[in-house]
Amino acid sequence: MFIKQIKTPKGRTYLQIVEGFRNEDGKPSHKTIEKLGYLDELDKNHDGNGFDWAKQRLAELSENNSTATSTNVPLRIMNKNESKLKNIGVLALNPVYYNLEIDKVCSAIQTLNPKIDYSIDKVLRFLIHSRITDADSKRSAYLKKSEYIENFDFSEDQMYRCMELLGNSREQIKDFVTRNAMNKYNIDTSVAHYDGCNFYFEIDKEDEFRKKGASKEGRKEPIVNYGVLSDKNLIPIDIVIYPGNEQEYNYFAKVITQFKDKYKPGKIIYVADRGLNSGENIFTALKTGNGYIYGQPIKSEKHKNFVLADTNYNNVYDEYGVLVSKRKASVEEDVEFTITGPNGKKEKLKMPQLQIVTWSKKYAKKQKLEREKLISKAKNFIKTPKSFTKTKIGDAATFVKFANFDKDGNYLEDVNSLPQLDEEAIAKQEKLDGYFMVVSSEIKMEPQDILKAYSEQKGQERNFRVDKTFLKIRPVYLSRESRIKAHVLVCYITHLLIKLLEVNVLNNKIPQERIIEDLKEYQCALIANNTYFLFKYNETTDLLASLSKTNARIETQSLSMIKNLFKGYWLYYFIILHRN
Repeated sequence: MFIKQIKTPKGRTYLQIVEGFRNEDGKPSHKTIEKLGYLDELDKNHDGNGFDWAKQRLAELSENNSTATSTNVPLRIMNKNESKLKNIGVLALNPVYYNLEIDKVCSAIQTLNPKIDYSIDKVLRFLIHSRITDADSKRSAYLKKSEYIENFDFSEDQMYRCMELLGNSREQIKDFVTRNAMNKYNIDTSVAHYDGCNFYFEIDKEDEFRKKGASKEGRKEPIVNYGVLSDKNLIPIDIVIYPGNEQEYNYFAKVITQFKDKYKPGKIIYVADRGLNSGENIFTALKTGNGYIYGQPIKSEKHKNFVLADTNYNNVYDEYGVLVSKRKASVEEDVEFTITGPNGKKEKLKMPQLQIVTWSKKYAKKQKLEREKLISKAKNFIKTPKSFTKTKIGDAATFVKFANFDKDGNYLEDVNSLPQLDEEAIAKQEKLDGYFMVVSSEIKMEPQDILKAYSEQKGQERNFRVDKTFLKIRPVYLSRESRIKAHVLVCYITHLLIKLLEVNVLNNKIPQERIIEDLKEYQCALIANNTYFLFKYNETTDLLASLSKTNARIETQSLSMIKNLFKGYWLYYFIILHRN
């Protein structure tokens, strides 16, 4: 036996007496014999000699073998088919899950389908948990379902049948979850961020849902498009999924209208990248009583002249007098937009718009490096044009004259117009190095606030990286439309739970990527009847447990103690945070 010292996140030292042993694999481990308490409190109770008292207590227990061994429990021999380690970190998602009353909507669906012989709630929670711990194929996740502390007692076939049910009920479930999130958590829709992606399927043949379209990765396979609307704090609040051949900017207008009609949140300023900056989206935002902040491509002569006119800029210099950034803003009256009228014909509208231009030395260097890479690619194309396709040359085609391709993207040779480097195009782009333009309907809003809102759009891109890298929304190993929609729904709910933890419970102290990794790591092993040894506690589990008035670092716990580890942070959020 020996005294173990544990440093808490707040810098305190916790003492306990532990005893070493070897587990069933023959590896050294230890178990807690007696918890002594915090060293600072022991010092107060023992005239500043808390550690000396602890050593004395250790000696007493060592001498009194019966006392020391009374807490010992016989090691349990595990079944060969039983997982030795079980994840318990995902239990931290359950309080938010139940607060959103997702179990109730599952129960409602269950009632409408009385012949179902499995728990929809259990299947959905399993699918959510597996996004955290094993975000691969559904079959792979199912084969590892014994690696959870909860008993998920359903068959693989039942899991897939449940996914079809979830997919067919996707809109109802999503609407229910979104409403509860907006009602129960600090969701700020004064500003909303939108971005989209698509995921591909390794098939050649299209169907009604998986269509060939504008893949953001330049893939030729059929794709499905996925759009996410997030609040000011980048908490996802709505999703849309639609066939791969549909245009993103068309669906954004639908998202704006539907969200406003459903939830009536008040005025929303929508933030989106340049690809969604269209007359239709601008008009839709304004007619629904909302506003917009968009990136603006610097393509028209009017915009280029405004940007390059070296007047009215507020310049910022470094300590050596070198220009590092500059900015100017101006309200442009009677900006002309093209929309589709009620009769299907194109119409022109005019309205004022705030335009903001920024320039930075850092961004200029970045653009120069990116262009040099494209120029190098363009030069290679000119040398060997037959080895290139339209997809392969990509954006480098901007700097090539006479680069012709057929409908399949193959190079079309023309002896009268061989490919040439477009020096004029290069020179024109060089002039715009470092410049970026943002436009907004909010002409009375401070330019720095508009730029700040737009800069936070990068957080939406970060959300997609989490979806792709951690939750693995793609690739999708499913073929039925209902199951694909269920997969997207599960990813959405999982990400929503994580972001609510990050923003509303942990107060942005731990980033979402770290939360996912931490919950994935926290595990336990059954070492005796109703006695579990806990592994890999971490910052996230420590903080959530402390908010719950429990301790994630007590190394041996019963099943009931484990299940109650994170329940209390719920009360913390609703009593403490809401009170403030």
